Amino acid sequence: MNNEKRHIFLSEISVKTKDAVFTAHQVWGDYDCYGEKELVKDIRKDTIKFEGAYIDPSDLCCHAVEQSDMACICRVITHEEEKHINVGKIIRLARECNKPVPSGAKCGSKKWKNNTKNH
Repeated sequence: MNNEKRHIFLSEISVKTKDAVFTAHQVWGDYDCYGEKELVKDIRKDTIKFEGAYIDPSDLCCHAVEQSDMACICRVITHEEEKHINVGKIIRLARECNKPVPSGAKCGSKKWKNNTKNH
């Protein structure tokens, strides 16, 4: 990806993140990660969609994931979203981008249990 396209992409991430902070479903005093969830869903829709094989994330995708609270994103995934998003793929995406969801954390309607010996 050339530098101009990379700059445009990173600018879009920045704008979407700023917009999400102001438009999300936030309860007074609670941390809000709904905007981050939408950003990750938008950027990596091919990786985390329910159908098809897992697609390895790009460096730019991992950058967006690294800037996000993946445990919070997992907590706020709705039952309706689970019809289109593969929670297992989100867990894998988070792990591969060095932002793993802690074992025992809720992800969508499921509790995530890390069964791997090498974390």
